[in-house]
Amino acid sequence: MTKRKNYLSSSSGVLAIAKQPAPAKVTRYSDGDSLYLIHHPNGSLFWQMPYRYQSDKDIKPKQKTYQIGVFKSAKQDIDTAFKPEVSLKQARVERDKAKQLLADDIDPTEHKNKEKNKYEQKDLFKVVAADYISEKQDTTPKNVKKLQGFLSKHILKHIGDYPITAITAQDVIQTGLAIQNHFEKQGEWTADTTSKCVELIGSVGEWTADTTSKCVELIGSVFEYAINTLSYDIINVAYGRNNRALDVYRASAYPVNPRTHGEQSFATI
Repeated sequence: MTKRKNYLSSSSGVLAIAKQPAPAKVTRYSDGDSLYLIHHPNGSLFWQMPYRYQSDKDIKPKQKTYQIGVFKSAKQDIDTAFKPEVSLKQARVERDKAKQLLADDIDPTEHKNKEKNKYEQKDLFKVVAADYISEKQDTTPKNVKKLQGFLSKHILKHIGDYPITAITAQDVIQTGLAIQNHFEKQGEWTADTTSKCVELIGSVGEWTADTTSKCVELIGSVFEYAINTLSYDIINVAYGRNNRALDVYRASAYPVNPRTHGEQSFATI
């Protein structure tokens, strides 16, 4: 049996990829031992680890993807001041931790979600969002009621129990897509509510950054990218201007299929 190659990339190799133009389709680069760098058409780069796991409720193991973190957001420039959010070294460490969890029969994705909830109640998104709305002095009671409706009916079921500082770009994208999919399944192609929900998530994050020091880095690297571009393309879909505008977001929020997306080795770069 051939031993799987590991450590195929280098920090300089990853940086070289980051400097390349965004690819036409989602492309992944293997570092070996299930660690992949995903290059998205919007210019972002992030780390993933595909794995199989069988829970007590599953008849057989399911293919899943562990989201390790972002190397470069879509709007970050590669200059002398650039610093990755999750470096190659850090990604390898997180991959090894996830592998150990699997060896202990623990789903790393579920474990990560549980860790997100080990925060004080006041730091949860649902609590912060409620505080944000209660301090909206410059709006009408009708608008406050509308904002509360967006939260209770659409947003909180997805990220309400997440700490505000633990919310990732994937979390925001998945929330927006889930809300839009809800309306599409009902035969409603309007994106007005979805767009406003996504914008509300961004407003809560920006308000938190203005009132505390907790989300200053988060806003620049996660909320700005996920809110602005996703909201824009949701509107395009609703107006029929680009019916496939959300495909690239579905690709980054959910597992990448190597059969339908490009895969390269770092050795070829």
